Amino acid sequence: AHGLAAASTAKLRRDTVAVFGKMNGITTRSGKEVGAFTFALRAKVRNGQVVLWHWFEDSYAVSQAFHG
Repeated sequence: AHGLAAASTAKLRRDTVAVFGKMNGITTRSGKEVGAFTFALRAKVRNGQVVLWHWFEDSYAVSQAFHG
């Protein structure tokens, strides 16, 4: 899928960040628009590498658009 997002970021610790936003995407498989949905991301970087990646979204809406 591809799309546009608007987000705000909060640094939780020296190595951890949280990102909250709203996104609208189009699935590459069906070409259908997912519709606007909110998302959150929590990520942690250690020694220049991402060691934690938690992505939260409305997966039901994304699945419906993907599978048509």
